[in-house]
Amino acid sequence: MTSLKAVTPVTSDAVTPVTSNTLKRDMQPSQQKLIRKQCLVVIILIFLIAVIWIGSNYLYTETSESTKTPGFPSKSPPVFPSGQPSHIPSASPTGRSIKKGLIISLQVDSQNAVDHFNGSVSWFYNYKHTPIGWQSTWADDNDIEFVPMIPGPWLWNESGKGKKCFFDEGKSPLCTLTDVIDVLQDAKTTRSNGVEIKRLMGFNEMYNNPPPVDLTPQEAALYWRRLVQPAAIATGLELVSPTLNAKTKGVSWFADFLKECYDKRNDSLYPCDIELIKMFAVHQYDCRESIWNDWYGGDNSKMVTGLIANLGVFGEKNNWKEYILDRKLWVTETSCYWENKNPHPDSKEQCLRITGQMEATHGRGSLVKMEEMENIERYSLWTTWNEQIKPNYLVYKSGKHLTPLGKAYLNPGDKSVDCEFPGTRIYVDDAEHVTLGGNAELFDCESTGTNMVK
Repeated sequence: MTSLKAVTPVTSDAVTPVTSNTLKRDMQPSQQKLIRKQCLVVIILIFLIAVIWIGSNYLYTETSESTKTPGFPSKSPPVFPSGQPSHIPSASPTGRSIKKGLIISLQVDSQNAVDHFNGSVSWFYNYKHTPIGWQSTWADDNDIEFVPMIPGPWLWNESGKGKKCFFDEGKSPLCTLTDVIDVLQDAKTTRSNGVEIKRLMGFNEMYNNPPPVDLTPQEAALYWRRLVQPAAIATGLELVSPTLNAKTKGVSWFADFLKECYDKRNDSLYPCDIELIKMFAVHQYDCRESIWNDWYGGDNSKMVTGLIANLGVFGEKNNWKEYILDRKLWVTETSCYWENKNPHPDSKEQCLRITGQMEATHGRGSLVKMEEMENIERYSLWTTWNEQIKPNYLVYKSGKHLTPLGKAYLNPGDKSVDCEFPGTRIYVDDAEHVTLGGNAELFDCESTGTNMVK
């Protein structure tokens, strides 16, 4: 056993300063060698960490640059107001949104018009049963899903410009169930090289006009259970409901449609099954963020409470609320156009509202809100191009250039978007003093007695 020695206290006057030389002198050679090795290991670790960090940032930059999609802005994500998420939940790093779609009418005669959105949208529809012309190839090349639609009580012919047959027994020729099945099966066949067709959209805005222009809820339910529903079953398609909105007319019509369908659930010839309707189609022309939260945002939203009030306990069904809340929403038409009348908002104004540049009245805009809302599965802005209402299209007639609204559709919530109209605007008062180019010309309007540009 080692004996313990008494320790003699050392006074401050006896303390010898400890220097690096003192330590080196007092250390054994083996200790010095060990310390040198430890220092070398630390230096190597620091070097490796630095190399990995620099390499990962370089790789990220290269990947980001290589995955930019032609026609889609390569800018940073929009900066949202404090407390809001700085990303679009359903958008991939390349900019494609699993929710965003396009409406492509027959008036869009050039693929140039839709190429702007190749890296942004994931689905489209055209109010027809099948893609028309170049639409199939475009969808195949860009992995974009087509959704067929039966917009009214008829089937379109192959060109999509005329009606092949009718659901109404008072009109000729009459569509049979086989006709409807064949049309939908043809649609699936045409998409054999692309994204599979999985869903069928139902009647379009039947609540707008009284019959015979639009269908009554009873007529719609009859055609639904006799032709639409069995054809969807035969072709393996999920059903998207006839359209509705949160306003009184839309809610009332759709609630009556559901009542009629539920009432015929045990019909011996044409039973109607409301459970086969998996999604509700909504049309709402409003870009205020608050509207989408209040009107469509869950249990106490205007749409839900309106439907529940109309349905009550119809058919002794006590779980209508559960049924409604279990359905995702497809916003198949939207824009800012009907927010105001006289005047309606033009393309620039709509761009400002959608990109969050009118935060005081519109918050971050409707599309940012829709991307966040779990109960909204899809949306599409009306429309790519249509001569009917000029402020509402995404591209100009040639398809080569985006309108301000088109730029906003690519960049919802991005306050840096330039919403000004391209080119030079010429007002009538100035037209007499400039040379008009292209197809523009100045003329006298006899009915108003004023000069106009056409």
